[in-house]
Amino acid sequence: MNFTHMLWVKMSTLALPKEAHKKDKGAGFVEYAAILVFVAVVAGLIVSSGVANTIVMGINNAIRGALNPTG
Repeated sequence: MNFTHMLWVKMSTLALPKEAHKKDKGAGFVEYAAILVFVAVVAGLIVSSGVANTIVMGINNAIRGALNPTG
């Protein structure tokens, strides 16, 4: 470990109380499920609103313009 990494580890262990290390177990199943549902809802809204076709057409036009700069 280099000096800055060792310093960061030392400062973080001094700054956080011991209880914070024990209680923090990361995200659980509920958090992951909520994120998955949120992403599915956003994707469904994008597909159903027709914005997806507009995005695809914009990307196609940008690629065509980059590959054929003369017109």
